Amino acid sequence: GKRRGAPPPVLESQDRSWTFLTNHAHVLICISTGEELTARELALRVGITERSVQAILTDLTGEGYLIKS
Repeated sequence: GKRRGAPPPVLESQDRSWTFLTNHAHVLICISTGEELTARELALRVGITERSVQAILTDLTGEGYLIKS
């Protein structure tokens, strides 16, 4: 049967890895502020690698969400 008495362990916020928004959305939101950010700065803000940011920027440009200038 079920164990009684001890409550289930509480997950600390650092143990949670999900989000409602995709990394693509996070990058797009950061860019939408109008602040000039490097891929490295975007990576640090979103919490992903610089390589992932480059791939996301390629995706967003390819789909027409961003325009290279």
